[in-house]
Amino acid sequence: MNVSKLTDDLNETLSPYLYADGKLVQIPVYPRKPNGYSIQKGSWLSSKFKRYFLVDNFLSTVANITSTVYLRTMVIQLQIERDKTTASSLRVHISVEAVYASKSLLSETVTMTLRVVHIMPDAGVHRGLEIWGGLLGCLLSLYAMVQYRGVVRRGGLYVSVVPLLSGALADTLYFAAWIATLHALAAEAGTLGLTLPLSLREERIIRAFIYSAVSLKVLKVAWLNFNQCRCDVFFLDWSEYNAPFKGVSATEKYNSWRAQTLAREWSGLQTMRRVSPGYTVTLALIILHALSPWQSYLPPSQGYRWAVATIAWWSSYVILLSSRLVSDRLQGSPTAGLPKICTSVGLSLIVFEEDYYAHYVHGRNDDTKDIRSMAGPLATCRVVCAPQLRTVYKQLSLSLPGLGETETRQSLLSRFLAAFFERALDGLSWVASERTVLERLLNVELNTREAGNTSTLLYDPDDSTPSCFAVTWWGEEWSLATYDAMLFSAVFMATNDPLVAALTTLVSWQIMMHTRKWFGNRNQREKTEIDF
Repeated sequence: MNVSKLTDDLNETLSPYLYADGKLVQIPVYPRKPNGYSIQKGSWLSSKFKRYFLVDNFLSTVANITSTVYLRTMVIQLQIERDKTTASSLRVHISVEAVYASKSLLSETVTMTLRVVHIMPDAGVHRGLEIWGGLLGCLLSLYAMVQYRGVVRRGGLYVSVVPLLSGALADTLYFAAWIATLHALAAEAGTLGLTLPLSLREERIIRAFIYSAVSLKVLKVAWLNFNQCRCDVFFLDWSEYNAPFKGVSATEKYNSWRAQTLAREWSGLQTMRRVSPGYTVTLALIILHALSPWQSYLPPSQGYRWAVATIAWWSSYVILLSSRLVSDRLQGSPTAGLPKICTSVGLSLIVFEEDYYAHYVHGRNDDTKDIRSMAGPLATCRVVCAPQLRTVYKQLSLSLPGLGETETRQSLLSRFLAAFFERALDGLSWVASERTVLERLLNVELNTREAGNTSTLLYDPDDSTPSCFAVTWWGEEWSLATYDAMLFSAVFMATNDPLVAALTTLVSWQIMMHTRKWFGNRNQREKTEIDF
């Protein structure tokens, strides 16, 4: 408004009222002076605290100048509380604050602002985060330390404790926030006739939990991809050690079509997922669309919308995973093709997950040798190397001068590992040991199986999945699935658009998959010296 066109009507005082129970109830007004201080009751009539003015001119007795004071901001605060006596009712406290300012002499206009602030009651998210965060944090941190103990004993890096704990903390933050929000939504819907939105503080803490979870999960996913792209891979060509003709070049046999076939097969399995993110995203969007009529009854709360979107995501994932399990039962798992390929081409595959821990797939089809006893569960087993085997392997892994042009370090290591499986080295032996139920459930080795110079072959009874899939995406399904869900949640919270969140998740999956393939194939070429 233009101050020069003020009328006397604007100098009058106004009073806010609330219509309740068929009558008008006057609302008190708390004025705040231009210097920011509140007006004390002793310096102003008490009746004035129920009225306010828009613009007022007053004459300064010191400078003999007429100044204009105007209402800069009026704040109406609605504070909603639950009635302690009756759990199914609410109490609303209304307060009005009038903030005044002095008009600048250089301006002829003033701007007034009306703000309405809603202070919602807490829905119990903080309490839920305390309970579920503490419970999940203790359990997942303990599991991460058990995993770290196994990694160190296998010869892994000590710094692996950081990504392991990061993954555990990310799962804690994500699932604690989700469970606490669902509990609050169920409590709100079941207690009152209407569902209140979350408070601003609860919305912010849920958002912080989700963003922190996806940031920590990125570290865990990057670490597991780094480990998978640096593992040692060996293709044991048994015809090289039992050549039917003398004078045949080992190099020609090793780079034959049989080795290239196994190399292509192993390369194609690196980024195989149990559930494709593309199908998960599509089905999640369909479920969200089906839930849209029910979501219209929810309050405009971003936290509640995220909880419903997360329900749609995990429902989609569980449906697809269950379908995959049923399909594997009926048609066979795609992991069963690797042992068949190894047997068909007569090559054995051994992959070192850590320096002293390997996965073996038996492919020798020569039944005249003693190695034929490695059948059944032992055909796809884990190898816990003995101290002596570790020492010899580490020595051969170093650069050894004088090997000659035809004898590479890779060939020497392959001969050594083949000799181990044929019990050709004096003083070395191995025993077979079945993994316990708890070890198979947690996918860790809890028992100590390193006595003297005895290596241990660990096997899982009635499990046709080769253990070497633990160093592919197939064995890291939980970490990758939770990463996709957390990324979807973070983008959804930031944009409130499920389609943008779905596209971002798909783009991230494609970028990571192509990066993992490129580095994995490069590592395989360097370790096996096979072009495919």
